[in-house]
Amino acid sequence: KTEEAVALFRKATEVDPEFAEAYDNLFSASESLYACCGYPWARDEAIRSGQKALEFSDRLNVWSRGVLVQDYYLNFQKNLDMAVVEYKKLLTLLGGDPVTALQLAQIYYDLEEYDKVISLLEDERRLEDPRNVRLLANSYARTGRYAKAERIFDDYITRYSAPRGNFLSSLLLYDREVCALGQKKYDEAFAYNDRLLSFGRPITIQGSKAPIFIDQDDLAGAEIELQKVVEQGS
Repeated sequence: KTEEAVALFRKATEVDPEFAEAYDNLFSASESLYACCGYPWARDEAIRSGQKALEFSDRLNVWSRGVLVQDYYLNFQKNLDMAVVEYKKLLTLLGGDPVTALQLAQIYYDLEEYDKVISLLEDERRLEDPRNVRLLANSYARTGRYAKAERIFDDYITRYSAPRGNFLSSLLLYDREVCALGQKKYDEAFAYNDRLLSFGRPITIQGSKAPIFIDQDDLAGAEIELQKVVEQGS
């Protein structure tokens, strides 16, 4: 009964025009209605209530404030500049919280501003989150600083490896393979791919050996590897 909820949240903001949580919920409900039904009025309400919620965001708990910034500026408005501004405020407010750092670093990474990612994530506290580790190491690799990237990957592959291979160790091994491939270290790339495939998961195009063969201009080898992907029904 989302439309009824919208009406009630709107009434709450009329009773208290500075009720941040009511604006926050009004934004969520309106945005949901716009996404599912395409009502123009719901979009207008989402814009208005989202802006109001951000105006009074110092009255929200920090978790709600972080979710609001992501939902409003990233998912709804696609305004990366304002998302950066708000995440910087949150990062200061939360004393360098690793998850908030991750959200800001991901924006910089998507914008290919790799030096900003590195500057943000070199703080040891933020490397408690392995997702930050991946962004930092990949940023070093994207800027040609492969030795640093390799040291970080190798350290965390050892730290997070598991006998049967968990999802995180799979991602790190894939990143390490790509890092080797970027330097034309084909034997090394094949070796990391073998470790990745030893986990026994279904082969994807990216996770197969095909990209390595293609980089070597060995299309016959790539064809064999892609056939394996097809046979698994991917």
